[in-house]
Amino acid sequence: MDRFRPISLNEREWIRECLEEEKSLCADFSFEGNYIWRDSANQHVAKICGMYVVRIFYEGRYMFSSPVGGGDRKAAIEEIRDICRKEGIRFVMCSATKAHLDEYEKLGITGYKKIDMIGAYDYIYDAEKLATLSGKKLSKKRNHINRLEAEHEWKTEVLTSDNIDIALNIYKKWLGEKGDEEISKEHEKSAIKNAFADYDALGLDGMILYIDNEPKAFTVGSMINSEVADIHFEKADRNERGAYPLINREFVRYMKGKYKTLKYINREDDMGIEGLRKSKHSYHPLFLVDKHTLEFEV
Repeated sequence: MDRFRPISLNEREWIRECLEEEKSLCADFSFEGNYIWRDSANQHVAKICGMYVVRIFYEGRYMFSSPVGGGDRKAAIEEIRDICRKEGIRFVMCSATKAHLDEYEKLGITGYKKIDMIGAYDYIYDAEKLATLSGKKLSKKRNHINRLEAEHEWKTEVLTSDNIDIALNIYKKWLGEKGDEEISKEHEKSAIKNAFADYDALGLDGMILYIDNEPKAFTVGSMINSEVADIHFEKADRNERGAYPLINREFVRYMKGKYKTLKYINREDDMGIEGLRKSKHSYHPLFLVDKHTLEFEV
């Protein structure tokens, strides 16, 4: 599998071009996301038939992402199949969305077993709605913010390489407040370390929230493509009611001001954790991006 190489900053330009061509809503197709989470699944990348393909090694087996970009998708899949035959491994594809499956049907791509990626569906929101929190459904979020504003002074600060230590301290405190339900805690710690180490080079966006001059929350995100922003991390002091909806609202406002073509916010998946699922549904997503694993007959 010499075709695949470790994902690096040097790969960013051509990968971003493929992602812009694809216009996917899925957070699995984010250069910044793939880069900062690279250690959790030994992520390697390749350009195959003009398409971006990620190879991961997860739970003892290799898997390949559904090819994305403006190239020949069918030819890319056939080439991955050939690689698997030569290497003597099973051809397993992950992160195949409904849009991909619909295209595979049109292209006549068959011979696979489809398995739902339960807990891995991405939550997609209207950026304008999150920026305003308008409407009856989001009244609880507005009420939490109104209460915070009535009782405290607050301000936000753009996250930069100069104040990353402040965000890191917020994260360390957040870790201390968490229980054992955070099943991917070690992977997340590695991802945050990677994000902060290459924050400027990646061009990440972030924000810190101060309440009564004390840092209480931070968030980090990036653009998947020109229309979709991905929220990689959002952490806040759980004792500060309203901190989460406030930093979410302010960060989306910031992103909308910076990226004029932004339409959607991807707040990623819930990892099958009930608390995360409840939290993400409380913002009333437009829809969820379904994902499937496909086990091909090699």
